[in-house]
Amino acid sequence: RQTRDYTPYGGENADMVCARLRQFLSILEADPCDTAIAFAHNGIMNMMLRVALGDELDYTGDTRKNCAIHVFEYIKGKWRLLAWNYMGKL
Repeated sequence: RQTRDYTPYGGENADMVCARLRQFLSILEADPCDTAIAFAHNGIMNMMLRVALGDELDYTGDTRKNCAIHVFEYIKGKWRLLAWNYMGKL
């Protein structure tokens, strides 16, 4: 898979964003809470899909609704996608 590396001056490239996301997820994984909420932009959601469903999957054709809810769970060392583009009440 070919990746693009657009690193703006003082910014992050895709690998840096993914490393930051994995660091955040490791904090969630170690926390004993049952539920957490996070707000993110489209780039982070792309990375979260890759983390949850596999690094080799390509989601470039997928569309995300603005302000939609995406639900993931972490059980027994694995992330899983429960809901995507959800617009109702949880």
